[in-house]
Amino acid sequence: MSLRLQPAMVSLDIEQVSALGTHVAPGSVSFVRVSMKSLIRRAYGVEEFQIPPAAWVENRYTGRATFPKETPLDDVPRMVRTMLEERFGLRAHIESKVVRVWLLEQAPGGAKLSKPSGKPLGVPGLPLFLSQVTPGNAKRLGNSDPDKEWLLMSKGTLRTFCALLSKEAKRPVLDRTGLDGEYDVNVEVANAFRRNIPPPSMTPPMVDIPDPPLVLGPALKKLGLKFRESREPVELLIIDTPPSLRAEP
Repeated sequence: MSLRLQPAMVSLDIEQVSALGTHVAPGSVSFVRVSMKSLIRRAYGVEEFQIPPAAWVENRYTGRATFPKETPLDDVPRMVRTMLEERFGLRAHIESKVVRVWLLEQAPGGAKLSKPSGKPLGVPGLPLFLSQVTPGNAKRLGNSDPDKEWLLMSKGTLRTFCALLSKEAKRPVLDRTGLDGEYDVNVEVANAFRRNIPPPSMTPPMVDIPDPPLVLGPALKKLGLKFRESREPVELLIIDTPPSLRAEP
């Protein structure tokens, strides 16, 4: 496998990639201003809550790793992992640890989840191309209202929803609802404090604006769900050696 490099920085011919993000093609993985956290998720098959918090996981990189074109897509994560180890100097392993978690359970009266409608899900005030969630995925979205956000999931499982809740709750959320199948979720959630919305002159923002914490309890109640605190074994990514390659400015 090869990786195009410049001194102390991963490099990519920008003409080859038209948008931010990770792009997989036969024989290559290209990434444009992708965070180390996203690369680790792809390489190790973990969710965001399984990655330990550290400033360097938010560092962004641009590059293109190449490998034989006949490589099966299922082997791409292993190739990305090899790239992180050999070219970035990252060393990590997965280990089970007993930690504080939230258990997601059905509230009294049962869950109030919607079966997939097949219709696009979106956020009020935003065009669908900005707010639509692709099937099998879940994400947090907001519009111009600084006081609230939306949790959206299209044709996703409770495990997918728990991964989103884990990110927002800053703690692993484990599914204990006993519910199988796929669901749509479109629920309004209050911000713990008003979002700092940049003025129109700042487009795109020159600095990352952190998302406010969400008040999840009332939103879960609307869905017929609730949290229960516990301590459970959870598989976590343990960082043995952080990456040494310098990030983009």
